[in-house]
Amino acid sequence: MKKLILLLAVIFVGTSIMSYADGPVKDTIKIYSGDKTIIIVSKSKKNNESDLEFGKKTFQNKIDQYKARIDSIDQIIDSLTEAMEKTNDTTQLSLRKRLSELREQQAQYRKMISALQKGISDIERQLDEMESQSEVGHNEFEENQEKVVKRHYKSKKFKGHWSGIEFGPNSFLTQHQAIINSSNNPALTPELNKSFEFCFNSLEGNVKIFNFLGLVSGIGLQWNNYKYETFPTYSSSYVLDLDSLYPANQPDGSTLKQISLKTFYVNVPLLIELQFPFGSGNKFYVNFGGYAGLNVYSKLKFIYNLSGNKVKSKENVAKMVLPYHYGLTARIGIDQVQLFANYSLSPIFRSNQNPVLYPVSVGLHVNF
Repeated sequence: MKKLILLLAVIFVGTSIMSYADGPVKDTIKIYSGDKTIIIVSKSKKNNESDLEFGKKTFQNKIDQYKARIDSIDQIIDSLTEAMEKTNDTTQLSLRKRLSELREQQAQYRKMISALQKGISDIERQLDEMESQSEVGHNEFEENQEKVVKRHYKSKKFKGHWSGIEFGPNSFLTQHQAIINSSNNPALTPELNKSFEFCFNSLEGNVKIFNFLGLVSGIGLQWNNYKYETFPTYSSSYVLDLDSLYPANQPDGSTLKQISLKTFYVNVPLLIELQFPFGSGNKFYVNFGGYAGLNVYSKLKFIYNLSGNKVKSKENVAKMVLPYHYGLTARIGIDQVQLFANYSLSPIFRSNQNPVLYPVSVGLHVNF
């Protein structure tokens, strides 16, 4: 009789515990399911936790609880089975009924565990999809931000107009600032249609002051060629000087056909440039400033006609040409094409030579 009372007490306590566990709790969990989203509302959810992560953790906790309850029921079933062997038929009938109820509860718990495990699998799949989409979105965001930064930087960067190629006629101004011609110096007046300046400005640096104003500098190479095809009459023994650029020694019986004065400089400018919007995406601009350079090459080239044959000779005039020059330059243009003008403030020849001539040139500049 004591054993029966103890058995009934165990059944009552076990059943009460499971009933209390299955009953409502203060911190309930409500799950709303959509096509791809699970929202879990609970007071115990942390602010930094996503709904899906919290749901996965909650489902796992429920699975652990249900497994523990199944284990508890197994222990009660074992106790009931052992007690049935020691009771009469009437008591066994009651115990069998309770065993059947307990096994039904176990079956229900196993179904709930299976459903929760499927829910965890669904949550994990959605978390993976969200993580993948987040990575793609983050990469796209970074790419867009990089494009915005580059576009912003490009729009704010000041680009001047120095680097490029220049080409145009060159000549001289006299010391009275008059263009040289046959009336003021016939011996040193070059053929304007055959005398040219060529510049290759290879390097450029810019300093922005405002969006429309900046400083421009760089490095450029400058070639000048002054050609002469008409000369005063001199004897072949005439000594070379700067009054005429005539050769010191001319082959006997030859006729002088052409003289070319060639110079080569390496220049560094310092320019101020103003830019203004013009048309669709183009810029109208003007720049002006100074330049300085070193002379690295200066030659006189002579072409003679000797018995119907062309004869050439060269003479180094580095001792006559000033080893440096400096001057003013200005440009005006639209987009990549501009007009330029260069005026040397230093004479081409050394100060102890005559006459005093200042190189000038104008022409077309095409930017890189």
